[in-house]
Amino acid sequence: MEFGPSKAQRLLRDATVDLLKQSASVERVREIMETETAVDDELKAALADQGALGLLVSERYGGSGLGLFETVLVAQELGRNAAPFDLTTASVIAPLLIEAAGDHAQREQWLNKVASGEEIVAVVRGVKEGGGRFIGVSSYAAGVNQATSLLVEVGGRCWLLPVATQGVTVEQLNTIDETRRWSEVTFDGVAVSDCERLTNRVSSQELSRVAQAGQIATAADSLGACYRGIEVAVEYAKGREQFGRIIGSFQAVKHLCAEMIADVDPLQSLVWYAAYAWDERQDDIHHVAPLCKAHSAEIGYDCVTKATQVFGGVGFTWECDMHLYFKRVQVDRQLFGRPEELREQAAMAQSA
Repeated sequence: MEFGPSKAQRLLRDATVDLLKQSASVERVREIMETETAVDDELKAALADQGALGLLVSERYGGSGLGLFETVLVAQELGRNAAPFDLTTASVIAPLLIEAAGDHAQREQWLNKVASGEEIVAVVRGVKEGGGRFIGVSSYAAGVNQATSLLVEVGGRCWLLPVATQGVTVEQLNTIDETRRWSEVTFDGVAVSDCERLTNRVSSQELSRVAQAGQIATAADSLGACYRGIEVAVEYAKGREQFGRIIGSFQAVKHLCAEMIADVDPLQSLVWYAAYAWDERQDDIHHVAPLCKAHSAEIGYDCVTKATQVFGGVGFTWECDMHLYFKRVQVDRQLFGRPEELREQAAMAQSA
């Protein structure tokens, strides 16, 4: 039995590769990451035109009506290019929450805009609602720098509001990954009545399913960064001379490269299966998703560390592109739970 992308899915992946060659070259990524906001409107528009922003949005609401499997193919290529766009928040977490919480009119209004790129929605949590107002701080909120609107989720209830709402303060945080930005979002007495409340309460099961999709998409992003790290390391090893020999001929370097690909290739299959299990609502998704994310975090860290070692001392310099992929994987490792927490989550799901 052959398990992998279909012909149509491979065409989607190939189209994404071509798009990113034009819109997310290393030179372009470096240019964007050195700006104040690290927002690339041209890349966002290109992804929207391709339909990548609405892969999980139903066709009735202007999306592509595809699944998480197709989404992870795109996410992997974004990770491979260290592209300055947070697909997981904008095109996975936000539309899934709007789909679950909104009524038909709200879905029609918001999901059409999400799929077209007219609205980029970032999700914030950790805020309290009381006395008709939102108060609190959402730390390390993803994708706020590129967002036009915020989705506030409190106990399964969801509200939408513009980022520029009075009483909302956004402070951009400095992290090691400069291709994507995280923010601290402070709500200082924002009136609930000034926000649009989505009609339905999202159940704990639905929130869990949204988190699983985020875990899998993040694992795909890391996987792409790992593959690119291997590629640039091997390319360097084939051209760099030391002691009168190409360093790729040294056994120690050959072993590093072989170990990286031997570890990462099985992760590809796990990511594909996890996305398939999510789309098909397989019973094992409750432990497969956290295991996928946990495994990607550990394999990813090991892979980009070895890839950096192939470069020797130059691998730790700003001029070497390897740091783009190393930092990307390091930040992905922290998202949706660390490996130890995720393995415990998987074990509890397996025993339930």
